[in-house]
Amino acid sequence: MSEDYGTKQRAGQSMRAKRRRAWLRWAGLLIMAVLAAQCVWTASWFRERIHNKMRAHGCYDNLRELGVDLLVWRAENDDRWPGLSSVPGEFMFDPNQTKKDGSTLMSCLSRPSILRCPSVPSTAPDDEFPGDANYIYLGPGLQTEQEALAFLDAYLQAARAGEPLPMPVYNAPVHPTERARVEQSMPVAFDRPQNHDHQYINVVLADSNVQCYTMGTRYPATNAFWEKLEAIEAELGKK
Repeated sequence: MSEDYGTKQRAGQSMRAKRRRAWLRWAGLLIMAVLAAQCVWTASWFRERIHNKMRAHGCYDNLRELGVDLLVWRAENDDRWPGLSSVPGEFMFDPNQTKKDGSTLMSCLSRPSILRCPSVPSTAPDDEFPGDANYIYLGPGLQTEQEALAFLDAYLQAARAGEPLPMPVYNAPVHPTERARVEQSMPVAFDRPQNHDHQYINVVLADSNVQCYTMGTRYPATNAFWEKLEAIEAELGKK
């Protein structure tokens, strides 16, 4: 009797040991699965961050290239910047305006695709003029939110009345040093907040350099400016 009891006890202990080992194996497998999933998620997160940085850098390069093209146009066009589009609600330059030699602004761009932000999916041909779909061009002349809002008010008033659309006025300083100082902080063109999840916008300045402005800081990265501009686009049927 005692031998049978001992045998059963050893058998029970062996079964419990097997069960513990089985649970340990399952726990180990579960931990490995969780760690594998974490590794996959982390790799995906890093990959997306790298892709976002690459797209943001591509946007930066586009605007830098655009700034150089605009400076070339200005130098070859009696120090005049490209004029705004005559289409109400389209905040972009007119690609068909010409210089004295008859060449159009569109032909002077290094490539039309510089007007497309890499962060925005597009199936349109790269050689097609995208208008203001990704980037806004207002030319020089506006440096503060107050100036920009006043310009948009005048723009909307002219559009409603069917009058010629205004363009920001830029009286360039004559002295080269003063001109350089002013143009180092004067926005000319920039991308839309939604291009980069409303976190920042890239801005090309009048000296062709590009700066990144965090949303909610200063013109043109202010909420009041974008709310008014988008309201104008909606009223004029452009968005």
